[in-house]
Amino acid sequence: MQVREFLSIMLVLLMCVPADARMKQNAAPAESSEAESRVAKKVMEMPEGTQIEVILRNKDTLRGRLGPVSQESFRMEYARGEKVMDREVPFDQVKSVKKPGAAAVSATSQERTVQQQVVEIPTGNLVEVRLTDRSKTRGRIGKISEEGFLLTVAKGSQVEEQKLAFSDVTSIKTIEKKDGGKKGLYILLGAAIAVGAIFLIAAILSTTSYN
Repeated sequence: MQVREFLSIMLVLLMCVPADARMKQNAAPAESSEAESRVAKKVMEMPEGTQIEVILRNKDTLRGRLGPVSQESFRMEYARGEKVMDREVPFDQVKSVKKPGAAAVSATSQERTVQQQVVEIPTGNLVEVRLTDRSKTRGRIGKISEEGFLLTVAKGSQVEEQKLAFSDVTSIKTIEKKDGGKKGLYILLGAAIAVGAIFLIAAILSTTSYN
């Protein structure tokens, strides 16, 4: 009887171990599919040209601009040294994607190539470009290529699109917009307070004169 019980226990154990392994194998693809779905949803919520940071499943990190998005992948422009890469990235190769914070892009221009600086600026942002001839130009940054990028600039009453080569650029920076709306609001608020104070003083003087 003891031999039979021992054999029964061993048989149960042999049957349970493969079943547990199969459950783990089935759970892994499910988790991978869920992560892929989250990445796809997040990417599709971002406008084309958005600056993004992508961490791949092979632990490689890409930082650049988001390109066109399809059902299974998205395109991305990023710099590798002095080359600008245009790569298709499948969702199933992505571990995470996010908009990089200010700390991630705070490196000085000496530590980054011009190509890296350009691809880290979202499409349409207002920038100031310093050229090798020491001149400066301002405009909105557009599409980039391996050789350079497009800049939309205002010439008098006309708007022109210039193509700038990376080799002609020494530095590029984003121009912060001044919040004129808030400034105007503060001016109006100050004026209202001043008018209120005048009326209050007039009312006090009027009451004093009657007494």
